[in-house]
Amino acid sequence: SIQQAADLIYKKSEGKFIYTAVVVDQMRDWFEGDLSWADFQANLESLPQGLDDCYHKTFKNFIDSNLDYGRNFLLLMVGCREPLTEATVKDLLQIPYGRLHQFVLLKESAATVFPLVGVGEHAARFKPYHKSIVDWLTNKNRNIRDSTNRRDSTCFDLEEASWFITDKLMKKVGIKDVQTVQALDRLKIKLTLEMNTKEDPTLIYAVRHLPSHLNSCQLGLVTYFLMTNLTWLQLSLEVIRLAGL
Repeated sequence: SIQQAADLIYKKSEGKFIYTAVVVDQMRDWFEGDLSWADFQANLESLPQGLDDCYHKTFKNFIDSNLDYGRNFLLLMVGCREPLTEATVKDLLQIPYGRLHQFVLLKESAATVFPLVGVGEHAARFKPYHKSIVDWLTNKNRNIRDSTNRRDSTCFDLEEASWFITDKLMKKVGIKDVQTVQALDRLKIKLTLEMNTKEDPTLIYAVRHLPSHLNSCQLGLVTYFLMTNLTWLQLSLEVIRLAGL
């Protein structure tokens, strides 16, 4: 009966509402075809036990079904300083036009854990369905190993995530190393960024948060030269002004 199904889900959830929310959302796929009551019961029995197992199966399936971009997408999600727009994620993942269909599939499969909130790729942002999702992905005490004793693909290191995002942002704004920062063509950088910040959310994010990412990667010299660059400081103020409009 429906009551028995609900009781089983509650038992497997171990009292965690987020488990129920994630699982019930995923259960919608069960009804896309002809599903017998016996198959429905079998699917219920195969549901993960507890929130930890639920997250593990959800993210393992997500990574396995998005081999080209799944893990890098999650690196962005755990390492970002604020929810990223759809346009920024597409930009930082460097998805070519010919593979945009893969990005559509990625968005659909991420919807239960990192849904898009908002309308339009420059405004809609990927946000964790619940704070525990990012905490679980980055929990160092979670020592799950596979059959070859390697760390499970669903475990993420914040330092790795910081390096991944920092590398993408430095390339975006044309900064490669300390020498590049010191030798900035200030006028060119200023004009390039000012012309694009209103239309390019990735550049807005870079101006806001690149120093923080650099600091997380212990790139102190680059951070110092950037934060003492008058042009960069002017751009930061410009981005703050634009955000307030």
